[in-house]
Amino acid sequence: MKFQLFSLILICFVQCDWEIYKYELFDAASSVDWIGLNSYSTISSLTQINPTLCTPTSSTFLAEGKEKIWRNIQMPNNRKFSAIRIELDFYYIDSMKEVSTKLYLNQVMVNENTQTQFELSTPTPLIYCNRPGNNNSADSSVFRFNHFQEFRDNQIEILIETIGFQPVFIYALSGFYLYVQFCDKNCEFCNDTGQCERCKDDLQLNKGQCLCNFIGDYRYSQFQLDTPNIQCLNSCPNGYVPDQNGICQIGTSHLLFNDLVGDFNSYQFYIIKDKYYSNVDDNSQRIIQIGNDKVAGPFFYNEQIVFPQLSIISFSKIMIKLKIYFLRYHKSHFIGGQISLKFNNYTVLYIYDYEQPGLSYSQGIAHINNWQKCHFEESENCFQSDIYFEMFLNYEVTEIKFAGQFTIVEPLRGWCLSNLEIVEQQITTNLSSCENNCLTCPFMQPKFCNSCKSGYFYFANKCLSKCPLQTTQIGNECVENGMSGQFNYILNILYDDNNYYDQILTISQQLEEQVHIQFKCLFNIGRNPILELWINIYHAIKSDRPFYKAFIKLNVVCIDLQYDEIFEIFVNATGVSYQMTTATPNSNQFQFLSIGNTMGSSLWNEYVAEGFIELTLLTSLDSLLVTFSVQELKNLHQYYGIFNYRVMVVSCPEFCNQCDSVGQCQDWMVDNSVQSGSCAQGYYYDQNLHSCFQCILGCYQCTNSYYCDSCSPKHIQIHGQCYCQVTFELSNTCTQKYPCEEGCLTCGFDIINHRKNMFQKCLACDDSNHYWLNINQCSCLEGYYMENQICQPCSELCRACTYSPKYCTKCDSSLNRILNHSICECRQGYYSEEPYLECYKCDSTCKGCQIKPFICIRCYPDQFRNIFKNQCICKDGYFDQGTEICNECDQKCKTCSDIDTCLSCYQEQNRKLNLLNTQCICQQGYYEIENSLTCAPCHPSCEYCLNSPLITMCTRCPITREPSQHDTVFSCNCKRGYYESNMKECLSCMNYINPPISHYCYSNCGDEIVQWNEDCDDGNDYQKDECNSCLFSQSYCFNPLCIQCEMGQCHNCVDGYYLNLNNHCDKCDSQCKTCSVRANNCLSCNLQNEDLSCAICEINLGYQIKDGKCLNICGDGLRVSQEQCDDGNQNSGDGCFYCLIEDGWSCQDTCDRQNYPYLIFEEDLYDNRYQAQRNFIIKSSIPLKTSVSFTELCQFKLKDSKTFQIKQYQELTNYFEDYNILQIDVQIVLKNREETPILLCLIENPQDYQSKQGLTFNQTIFEFELLKYLKPSQDVIDVTQGFLEFNKYVLFILLGLAIISLIVGGLHIFWNLLDILQLISYLQFFNVIYPYNVETYFRLFDFAQFDFMKIFLNIEDLVNCYVDSPDPHYKFASKGYSSTFYINAFAVFIAFVTTLSIYFLCIIGFMILTKIMAYYSEENLYIDDEEPELFKFIILRIIRKVQRVFLNTIHYFCSGLLRTFMSVAYEYNLAVFLQLSVRNMENPFFDFKFLHKLYLFFSLIVFNYQGPYYFGQQLVKQKYGALFEGIRIRRSRPYSNYYNLLLLCKKVVFIFVLVFCYSEAYITILTCSILNIIFIFYVKSSQPLKDVYEHQKVIGSELFIWLVELLILILFYKQQNDPNEQDELIIGWFIIVLCTLLVVYQFILDFKQHFIFLKENYVIVLESHSKNKELFQQTNLSSLRIISIFTIKPTSIHIV
Repeated sequence: MKFQLFSLILICFVQCDWEIYKYELFDAASSVDWIGLNSYSTISSLTQINPTLCTPTSSTFLAEGKEKIWRNIQMPNNRKFSAIRIELDFYYIDSMKEVSTKLYLNQVMVNENTQTQFELSTPTPLIYCNRPGNNNSADSSVFRFNHFQEFRDNQIEILIETIGFQPVFIYALSGFYLYVQFCDKNCEFCNDTGQCERCKDDLQLNKGQCLCNFIGDYRYSQFQLDTPNIQCLNSCPNGYVPDQNGICQIGTSHLLFNDLVGDFNSYQFYIIKDKYYSNVDDNSQRIIQIGNDKVAGPFFYNEQIVFPQLSIISFSKIMIKLKIYFLRYHKSHFIGGQISLKFNNYTVLYIYDYEQPGLSYSQGIAHINNWQKCHFEESENCFQSDIYFEMFLNYEVTEIKFAGQFTIVEPLRGWCLSNLEIVEQQITTNLSSCENNCLTCPFMQPKFCNSCKSGYFYFANKCLSKCPLQTTQIGNECVENGMSGQFNYILNILYDDNNYYDQILTISQQLEEQVHIQFKCLFNIGRNPILELWINIYHAIKSDRPFYKAFIKLNVVCIDLQYDEIFEIFVNATGVSYQMTTATPNSNQFQFLSIGNTMGSSLWNEYVAEGFIELTLLTSLDSLLVTFSVQELKNLHQYYGIFNYRVMVVSCPEFCNQCDSVGQCQDWMVDNSVQSGSCAQGYYYDQNLHSCFQCILGCYQCTNSYYCDSCSPKHIQIHGQCYCQVTFELSNTCTQKYPCEEGCLTCGFDIINHRKNMFQKCLACDDSNHYWLNINQCSCLEGYYMENQICQPCSELCRACTYSPKYCTKCDSSLNRILNHSICECRQGYYSEEPYLECYKCDSTCKGCQIKPFICIRCYPDQFRNIFKNQCICKDGYFDQGTEICNECDQKCKTCSDIDTCLSCYQEQNRKLNLLNTQCICQQGYYEIENSLTCAPCHPSCEYCLNSPLITMCTRCPITREPSQHDTVFSCNCKRGYYESNMKECLSCMNYINPPISHYCYSNCGDEIVQWNEDCDDGNDYQKDECNSCLFSQSYCFNPLCIQCEMGQCHNCVDGYYLNLNNHCDKCDSQCKTCSVRANNCLSCNLQNEDLSCAICEINLGYQIKDGKCLNICGDGLRVSQEQCDDGNQNSGDGCFYCLIEDGWSCQDTCDRQNYPYLIFEEDLYDNRYQAQRNFIIKSSIPLKTSVSFTELCQFKLKDSKTFQIKQYQELTNYFEDYNILQIDVQIVLKNREETPILLCLIENPQDYQSKQGLTFNQTIFEFELLKYLKPSQDVIDVTQGFLEFNKYVLFILLGLAIISLIVGGLHIFWNLLDILQLISYLQFFNVIYPYNVETYFRLFDFAQFDFMKIFLNIEDLVNCYVDSPDPHYKFASKGYSSTFYINAFAVFIAFVTTLSIYFLCIIGFMILTKIMAYYSEENLYIDDEEPELFKFIILRIIRKVQRVFLNTIHYFCSGLLRTFMSVAYEYNLAVFLQLSVRNMENPFFDFKFLHKLYLFFSLIVFNYQGPYYFGQQLVKQKYGALFEGIRIRRSRPYSNYYNLLLLCKKVVFIFVLVFCYSEAYITILTCSILNIIFIFYVKSSQPLKDVYEHQKVIGSELFIWLVELLILILFYKQQNDPNEQDELIIGWFIIVLCTLLVVYQFILDFKQHFIFLKENYVIVLESHSKNKELFQQTNLSSLRIISIFTIKPTSIHIV
């Protein structure tokens, strides 16, 4: 038998995180959960192996393997874990050929082991098997499965599958270990090595431990309380004090000093003001309110506060507590400051205020927690935090000072102080959060034990349930035998059942061909793992420190010892071999002692030797090489193992590289912190961490971290601290490396980086040269600026400046000046006057002025004034009445002098001034319209007209026309030389080039025809006949631009035109009123500049001349100085209206709407007003950018301070882009009844959310109206529940009767009940808001809708993956219905599938029973005239009955399908009509369904028209019996045959009206009630039903339903006209009572009807009924006799 080598090496001490979770297959009880499957398909638990194959040793349990084995293990859900390790032993017995074993873990194969005949060479016994299977069997083998993997599932499924070849193979399992790598108890997620990567709750990961944030980030520190779960607190609770690690320990506190605590009324400090910047006239107490806190402050600049005349004495550790407030004005984010806390004028703590606060100190420990925003109206940003500073105080404190150094230039920062306390604290009991049964442990090492809990024993920093071998229990400790003094473990393994697999570092096995490394534990002694040894092994063990003495302890076991072989241990350090033998031991030998036959072959015993080796070294080493070997190997089946293996060393002194055999150091370690075996100067030794640490700043020699014994040069010792001698700073070096800054009188020793140069920190500045301290630097005093490191005075206009005298940064408000782009300008409404510095107030109408108060340059828009010639005059439409604000003119006046006198008119109204220049009348060619400001145009031919645009209403003609001399009606015709165009304008013929001969403007001088431009035409060109060129010598001009003509030639033009070289009139430039020779040669101007030159007022520049003024043109698209905007039109709604920017818009080149974001509220439509929970989604109206979670947006409140609870607050935003639609899902629970609940969303930080326009919410409170909560009273709830319980009992009884009828017959009796229950359930879909009692009651009947399967299988989500389903009406959607046919018809599909399944099962059952009957036929019951077997006879009779049932079911299958269709008709029609209601008729499938329905109806009509003889046929009954079941087939009343058809039509119409008339509740309810009346009339008149009880049920149920519908109609009318909750509840009670009576009515009739059916079909029921009836009659007769006797007897007595 060939074995491999196994070993385990532990190089350094590591606490193992593996825990044994399962240990099984070591006895029968631990094997019951392992399930096996044999080849003959039997499943059973694993049991001990067959003893004929193998007899295990007494200490071993072998479970017989099966072909397949399963084991499911549930993992813990209360602890996080990351990995598992599985160990399992496989034993192969009598394996002849190849055997393959596969092991699957959660359906993934993790191992495949193959044992071959080549490996199993000779028949030998197993290690745990005393007897092999047989003498001729093949060899046996053992294999240990060892598997590790990362694992976080909640269940482990193990499957073992074995495949082998004949002859028979047997294998067994034993020793199953499941190790779990558990995370730290406060860890949320750890890696496969157990190292935590994410902590629970608010804990922080610090060096692999989940702790409160005390060390990692001092800005957000919290104290930690272990009770037993970790709590992170802002301060330790009463009875606890913090230690140096921030852990709250049990202790006491003694108050030494406090001030400014709570709502204080007095205080003990005084203020030292800044010499130059503090307000000397301010004598206020400097006590303010920030939020709800009363604080001292604010303090600015270099101000200090002092608490004098104190006497604080303590010679122990003290805790200084205070709350600091930093006020940041005008976005001063990056301008820092600092506060020095001084005791007796010596600094002990620096508090820094930059973007985030910070601390600096020399001794003790300090941290900041509870850093948060605070509310202070005068500061844009206010932050507060609590500061804790622990230090050792060994002197008396007589004065406490807080010295601030903050910026002296704006923007400013300030600070406040409150809750100052100094407390003496003492820890009485240390609490530790330890694991692995530790009672105490070092900080951040919970598995490294210092002491153990009760019942456990301390051994090598672990707590064990029992002491290992070679140790002695003394008290609660395990002491090494034969050891004394100090020693360290460098190897400690195999003494308990822990898993040491991960601790292997080096293992080597010398083979002839290769080096093979493997680890397997083959067997155990008790619970101690054994490592098998078969050949030489070299074991290297290393220590982290050199040692000069070593000890090796181990136990060696020999299995099946036949020959006296020698087990040898060789240690390279001494060159000595140590032997284990059965002989009497000599020096360096240990004896094997028999422990009996506990494993392996039954022929040989096992032996154990105990080794204890002491090594004394000549010189120190840091490693050992141990060799294990077997001398004279005689038997391959005699093998060895080791356990309880550990190595201890005595180390050299601390900081020693090498020492001699007695521990004297020969070579000391040398570095900055160590010198000659001890800590160097400036360092101290920490006993807990065994290392040297630097002393506090400036300390030369110390013994701990908080007190200095002597200081370095240039330092002075004060109270155990080292300060620089000159400056009294806390600095490590008191030597100046860089020069002082210019203006600095006293330099410190810290270095600051100022621009490109390095300087020493400044402590005091030269104010005689205008320098002053500004946060460790020297800045110029206010009114000076720095130029070449010299402070120069600013301009007299500047209160402060930089770069140059006139580059102002601050202005003197007493001069009425403000800062504008680094210039101190006069405030609005003020002007400057040379040579004065002060600005003087302008006239009250001037927004701005210059030189003099009345020379305005800007006006106030709200006074309705515009600038004109340096005066603020009233703008158009307003007049000045002597007040600052102008009054409005008449709406027809553009300008006016008073309300009755207009000065100018609006051209756009087509108006002008009248002759008196007082009123605005219509211009020439326009007339007045009543109720309109704009004049309407006359007919184009009129200059003036009456109030009409007709041509006949002219009263005066324009200059181009003249009155007609021939028309009877006044009209205006074109003058001579003018023609009328198509636009009804008279145009000059002078401008008509080459008119046709037929046109009026055609002219040809000399044709002797006087035409439009001719005075005469004598047909010649003689000049002296008074007709020259067809003109008289004194002819008038035909061009209106010409005002003087001679001989047809123009000699003078109208104003605005000049005469060119061709004697034509050309237009002057726009600035010229008159010009000559050329267009720009002005003779007079339209408008003049101040230098009397002509002002340019051109349209292409955006200006025009109106009423002698150069005005801007609004709407031309050119923006000029007088316009806020100009978008090319004068329309409103586009951001620019009449060149003014509209509210909510911003205009530059274009106008953009200021789209402020707001919140959109989407309430869940399916919220119930009788339930307290409200579900809604809040989302932003536009995409927003944010750096915080959207859940932090709102603080929810209910209006009027009503209480509620937030149940869920979940963010739904998908942050895929920078700007996203933000949305959150909110669930709240209302506490009380709310008629009009209004939810308020208070936005706390709107600046955290910005749109693409850079806008945020312009309102911070949003109101959302929630659905009312009508919480029912407890009485209403109790009564409703009573009705529900009663109805449930009745329905359960009916269900029981239906089940009985399914067995014994009579199921047809209950079809009407099913229809009634379905109808009641569909009444809830009326579009009526039911009161609480009715709504709750109707939910009882939901089961009748066959909808539960659809909900159970979640069909809607499956179908919606492929079909887009719009929601149906509200009530249908609230019940889970969709608008898709496939979803709603699923219940119908299930019903038909069930019917088909029953049909096929009956066919199969009938065939099987037929074969059984054929086998046990009647002739087999009698053999050789023996008596028949009664039992067989009864069985065959039962089979025959069942056969008949199956056969009837098969024959009546078609009828059953029809009955199924009629039963689900409501659900089927609802599915069809809900699909049709969304108008989705493009799907041919639904067209087919609709046509199929029509075809089915017509077929039923034709079918029901057949005669009685037709319905009596057996084949017809089998196929269509469901259609006329229970119906009287009569030729005299053919309409009775249509009962089922009409019932089906009634269902179709009911569902049709319910869906398509949903929004019209009146129509829905009335139509359904009419259907009931019609059906009652039909049943009453036709009497189609055979059974009188069935007839009564139909009539009664329809009548009850009709009454219920009438009550629902009354309820709806009441809600629409006079809603009252109490009245609605009363109507609801009547509805519930009627429905309950209907159910009881059905129950009584169904019970009676079924009883009659049983009497008619079962003789036993009839006989029983008869006997009971006779007995009842006899009882009544006997009663009558007795009564008669007692009646007669008194009479007889009377007679006697």
